[in-house]
Amino acid sequence: MGKSKWVGKRVKILNPEFVVRVGYPKQVQDYEQEVVSQYDTKLCQAFGPLWEGHLRKRILREVTYTTAKRDGFGGAQRSIHTITNPSLQGKVFEIWSTARCWTGVYYRSWGSGEDYEPAGLGNAEAHVLLEVSCMNLWAGITPEGQSHPRVQSRFSGTWIESKNVTFDLSESES
Repeated sequence: MGKSKWVGKRVKILNPEFVVRVGYPKQVQDYEQEVVSQYDTKLCQAFGPLWEGHLRKRILREVTYTTAKRDGFGGAQRSIHTITNPSLQGKVFEIWSTARCWTGVYYRSWGSGEDYEPAGLGNAEAHVLLEVSCMNLWAGITPEGQSHPRVQSRFSGTWIESKNVTFDLSESES
């Protein structure tokens, strides 16, 4: 797949809702505390001194995943989970990369033979996500003491839905 035509473009944040993750209501980590409190002591008694370290981590990870899967990860609704940061509204960001994700309601496969229908998402909706980096543009001084009209500082990339930004075509803004 080639480079997106949006990579390198500048955008302004209209709605500062940043993507934390895309998925079902709960994730495996949400079950860890429950699994540890329910099984750790019992398994420690069963395994004795072997229970520490890698074996403990591996078994608890598998039990946690099985618990999450049995619970259906908290529901069938696949959605975009966001966090709002009002201080970033109106700020200029640079697009590093793009991705597409799908939201909807999970349904199981059913039927057999010619009537087989694979699992999928009902009411599926596509979303374009942008990995963006905050652009701090300022008139600064280089390490050599020279004046530099535009210095760029990048912070780690974060994701935002494309509907929450506008393309900033004005090069004069900072």
